[in-house]
Amino acid sequence: MRQVLLRGKWSYTCYAYAPSLIFLDRLPQFIKEGLEVEGGGIGRILYGSRWETHRELLWWGKETLKNVPDTIHDMDGVEALSRTYRIIAGGKPIMLINEKFPIQKDVMPSHH
Repeated sequence: MRQVLLRGKWSYTCYAYAPSLIFLDRLPQFIKEGLEVEGGGIGRILYGSRWETHRELLWWGKETLKNVPDTIHDMDGVEALSRTYRIIAGGKPIMLINEKFPIQKDVMPSHH
């Protein structure tokens, strides 16, 4: 299980939270090293490797954040846009990713 948190550099606002399940035994060594050493985004690592993959959208919609990591405990109960997809390579799923984008009511423009 891998968890990625995207926060504003100065505001520290949580813009995205993405837990993912990775099937390490299905990954080539160079991808494993990219995930461990670089600590970079999965998409960037896969794109940079030129390993042929595709994504399959499984679900999208709104959800209420629950059981979030301690670092974003204040986001528990917040409404978020969400999508779940899997990444497939060689005909087999290699990753299951659930991206959650909290709806920031205080940064939305008001319409008068």
